[in-house]
Amino acid sequence: VDVWRTCLTANGTGDVLGALQLRSQLDFQRVLYQGFVELEDKMAGSVVDIAKFELLVSQAESFGGLFILDPEDPLPLEPNAASKMIGSSLDPRDREGPDGESLIFGLNTFASLIAGPGQYAFAHGTAGGGRLITATSPTEEEVSRDL
Repeated sequence: VDVWRTCLTANGTGDVLGALQLRSQLDFQRVLYQGFVELEDKMAGSVVDIAKFELLVSQAESFGGLFILDPEDPLPLEPNAASKMIGSSLDPRDREGPDGESLIFGLNTFASLIAGPGQYAFAHGTAGGGRLITATSPTEEEVSRDL
């Protein structure tokens, strides 16, 4: 009845939302807009610590190439070789660790520990000689023949 009076009578206001009592429930656009304004204000007030940001960039540049090799079931190794292979990186050369004290061994060291210096080399390493280790070679069959 309220909708009829509001919309279809000569003195009606035409306010269908008011007649159906939906004005506040359908006022989401204003609330949503206000939420975005508040979010924008908060982001504009954010302060970036330049020193921390520069440190982060520096650390990423220095240690971004490190990828720790840590298999679940490592093969038996000589005691001194195990610590150099497990925890080595994908960088060709040995590098100082992020803590500034430890040494992270690279691909060249890893390759020399497989069967001695000059026996194997990684495609991304810098030490030459021996069989080249890539993503597809040597195969298990090729390695079995060498043993």
